[in-house]
Amino acid sequence: MKTYPFQDFHDVDAAVVFCVDPRFWRQTLQFVEEELGTAKFDPYTYPGGPLCLARPESMQLYLNNIKAASFELHHAKKVILISHDKCGGYRLIEGVDGEEATNRQTSHLGEIKSKFQSEFPDVEVEAYMLKIISDTEITFEKI
Repeated sequence: MKTYPFQDFHDVDAAVVFCVDPRFWRQTLQFVEEELGTAKFDPYTYPGGPLCLARPESMQLYLNNIKAASFELHHAKKVILISHDKCGGYRLIEGVDGEEATNRQTSHLGEIKSKFQSEFPDVEVEAYMLKIISDTEITFEKI
């Protein structure tokens, strides 16, 4: 059986909430690690990414998980929220698509950011939108 190297650490820099969409996993991890300089983080995924923190049926569960695992156990001082264009989670769960989905995502990011800042004033919160530029390129814009 093959072995794999690992680092034995418990503290992380951030909790990162992003979509389960397999098209963007590697790029999202690369963005967080390389552009944001956050190599150690707790990943939280959900269809629609941060949508899990906007929906009543999942909000408290994810807030509790982030609080317990990321803040209390792993001492994270930052939350990074990442939504993306053409999100099937928003189409299926929220029933919106296109510009309406983008508007709802932006609104949700603002609401979630405010909620974290209110409940956890010592935690920094950043929000980003992954934008599809073409069939072969994406970028991340800070919200």
